[in-house]
Amino acid sequence: MTKPVIYQYTDYREYLKDLTHALKECGEGFTLGILAAAIGIQNPYLSKVFKGDADLNSDQLFLASEFLKLADEESYYLNLLLEVCRAQVPKRKQQLMAQVESLQNQFRQTKKHIRVEDLQVQSAARQEYFLDPHLQLIYAALTIPKYQANIALARETLAIPQDTLEYCLSRLEAIGMIRREGKTWQITQSHFHLLKQDPLCRPYQHLLRMKSNEQVMRLPQDASYNFVWTITMDEKTRAKIQDAFLKFLEQANAWVHAAPSEAMYQINFELFPWETKPK
Repeated sequence: MTKPVIYQYTDYREYLKDLTHALKECGEGFTLGILAAAIGIQNPYLSKVFKGDADLNSDQLFLASEFLKLADEESYYLNLLLEVCRAQVPKRKQQLMAQVESLQNQFRQTKKHIRVEDLQVQSAARQEYFLDPHLQLIYAALTIPKYQANIALARETLAIPQDTLEYCLSRLEAIGMIRREGKTWQITQSHFHLLKQDPLCRPYQHLLRMKSNEQVMRLPQDASYNFVWTITMDEKTRAKIQDAFLKFLEQANAWVHAAPSEAMYQINFELFPWETKPK
């Protein structure tokens, strides 16, 4: 079953309706009557709720969340949507919506959708790593067995000068990210991610983007897939596209961690406005 993403919703009734529809599509005998009974209401009343003509109370919504096995944070978010729906004081409704938008923005952070381990290195070394694309490329190469045993092959494949390779290996070893074991190199940390709020994030992305562009220009035209699209839309559609990408990222993350490390690839995704608002 493909479960609807709760943080895409601003009406708890719409989410419950779509979730129950998905459960019915699974063909496991789920019906609205079963859900209504679990909540303690009549089936016709639940139908009115789904049509937007009635509301559940907080206890009924709690029972629905329990029956549908929602996570605690999902149950909290759904109850917040109920409060927004029932609020009559404009200022309170506005404050509640601000909380909803805050949770939506938290959900849209990349760290929510991929495996993350903090990089445990000293601040200066951490800055050095994230501001040098060569360090990042050599580190990534050393997750591949053929390069662990033959680092010279990585230098040839990545078109990195010998002195640059030697410098990167010495720096990665010094900051504790790799170690030498006989004739092979092994990584000592994995699956880390620079968070959006980190001051290093933007320069890191900019430098790696520049390095990526250099590589794209070196490659034969049929060796990479590139897509650029300038479009017009509203904010709601922009959020839907970001949510769809995050959903893809979760699936891609699972594929990547299940796949053998055989070759290096780069995925870049950018979604930004052309009109800039005055500060």
